Amino acid sequence: MPTYLKLALLSVFFVVSVFGQANKKLESLLFVPVPSDVILPVIAVQPDSPLHFENVGHFAGIKGGAFTSFDLRNISSKSIRRFKVASSDGTETEWWKDSGAVVRPGERVPQSNNPNIKTVQLTPKIQSDLKFDGPMRGIVVLMIVSVEFDDGTKFQDQETYEKLNSFLELVNNRIYREKQQK
Repeated sequence: MPTYLKLALLSVFFVVSVFGQANKKLESLLFVPVPSDVILPVIAVQPDSPLHFENVGHFAGIKGGAFTSFDLRNISSKSIRRFKVASSDGTETEWWKDSGAVVRPGERVPQSNNPNIKTVQLTPKIQSDLKFDGPMRGIVVLMIVSVEFDDGTKFQDQETYEKLNSFLELVNNRIYREKQQK
């Protein structure tokens, strides 16, 4: 499995979708990369964020479920003790080390690896089975919600995250209503 999949902060979800799809439980540990014209991972522009997303990808389970995988790099001049990352579906993931370990400037966040997750190539048959043809289904917006540095100072963007979720909920509701009227 490629290194960038190791972090795999596994949020099992289907993204904010124009089809209003319900979340599916993880039924299989075989995943394929989702083409960006089907589900587009988007990184929120946060010029003051001390963490930078790298190697972002969205993956769908052959039999259901999905996750977004990414690496994070500390681009600040301070060591990071803990942080919270969120996606537009409301999934939040926190990282911290009680042992005193930190992410030093320039370092990537230590990665975890789930040996049960297997990625396979997206073949035309799998693409057809997963109905990846047709219009874009949705987006996944990723953002850094908060960071605590080793010196106790903090970066906070919770308010932006909450407003983003409210906005996307309105958009999703409007699309759902329009589909119901057709």
